[in-house]
Amino acid sequence: MVNSFSEQIGVFQLGKQSDTAYLAGTSGPIQPLRIIEDGPVRTVVEGLFLFHGSSAVARYLIPATGTHFDVEIRVFWFEKDRMLKLAIPTTLSQGECRGQVAYGVQRFNRKDEELVAHRWVGLFDEVTDRALTIANKSIYGFDYGDGELRLSLLRSPAYSGHPLDGQNPIVPQDRFTPRIDQGEHLFRFRVDVGSYANRYESIDLESRILNQPPPALCCYPAGRRKKPAPLVQLSNPVIRLAALKMAENSNDFVIRLFNPTDRPRETRLSWKEETNHQRLFFKPFEIMTLKSNPDTGEFHLCNLLESEK
Repeated sequence: MVNSFSEQIGVFQLGKQSDTAYLAGTSGPIQPLRIIEDGPVRTVVEGLFLFHGSSAVARYLIPATGTHFDVEIRVFWFEKDRMLKLAIPTTLSQGECRGQVAYGVQRFNRKDEELVAHRWVGLFDEVTDRALTIANKSIYGFDYGDGELRLSLLRSPAYSGHPLDGQNPIVPQDRFTPRIDQGEHLFRFRVDVGSYANRYESIDLESRILNQPPPALCCYPAGRRKKPAPLVQLSNPVIRLAALKMAENSNDFVIRLFNPTDRPRETRLSWKEETNHQRLFFKPFEIMTLKSNPDTGEFHLCNLLESEK
């Protein structure tokens, strides 16, 4: 069983100018690293990278204000039996590694070993009050060590290719064998830095926004009607609205809230244009489920099975 990928066999390098026209699809060569947008809102830097038979187009989206920046990587992957990682070095060599798990945050202590987290990972140094977080879209594996976070992007073994006796090759040597994760893949990350408390309290919401952007609708309203108010509002942005749905056995609404931090929190829950509101207090990592009657707007605590307490 393989539980780490610590051996580095190579890195992507900036392509030569003679190779960039083919990769970029331009009529002539371009610089492998250049600014493609520079305005009052953001600056975008694009780099063209090569490694053996694979290539990658990396875009760094740097806002005019703020501490974060986004990284978009479009990988054309044709390596066999290889793991691709995005390494992000930091100065937080003494920082504690944390990552999002289902309804919680896990502290990781197994360095250089392949680990699993959901929408974000980060290094947090409470002594120096510094932290770096990385929100992702649709990756899960990573490892870390010596202040470096290494995100697992792709792995290309043969499907069901397991060694049998340690002597014979895993796949037939007289024919083509397809590999996993071949072809084009797009990744997006948001990197941000700040104080320990700032990063710990903000990263959960930031990772949700990255993974669930608002949808765009093709419509042309006249704009003369009153703008509808949100059905649910929370005064504390740290508290997560995990679910809003109809109850299984009644016409009530079910509201499920979650405190994603290890500290007590409170929030004011407003319902239907703030005609009804209630102040709620959360323990660390507490999941709270409420029912609301659509006619009266009254709230009642219930359990995960929607039975009132």
